Amino acid sequence: MLIFFMRRIKKFARENRTNMAKSENILWQEIRRDKLGVRVLRQKVIGRYIVDFYIAKYKLVIEVDGEVHLSRREYDVERTRVLNGMGYRVVRFWNYEIMSNVGGVVERIKLWLLQHPSQPSFRGREDRIADGENE
Repeated sequence: MLIFFMRRIKKFARENRTNMAKSENILWQEIRRDKLGVRVLRQKVIGRYIVDFYIAKYKLVIEVDGEVHLSRREYDVERTRVLNGMGYRVVRFWNYEIMSNVGGVVERIKLWLLQHPSQPSFRGREDRIADGENE
């Protein structure tokens, strides 16, 4: 059963890489090919989840949230809790932030990388680097 699930989720991640949301694709074009000075993976399977972007050196998960996330806040909170419990840090950006100011989003990611040690040993909380929260 687990093998079937893993095959299915990996296939779905591959499909997501081919059919990324517009805001995810815009951000991807700005952070791919070591543009941040670190390797960024997209649509990465971590446990039972597919995360939008992942930087292994920092155990950093970058999520892009659209309107659907307004109605599934409890799911996102639980998902972040599980990922944090596995030692990952999660940062989130809203679609509109990327669509209106991708350069600012990239700068906030760079700042986050500068402010946090690589492969952090702590288990953190979700950081929303948006609209002045947690800044």
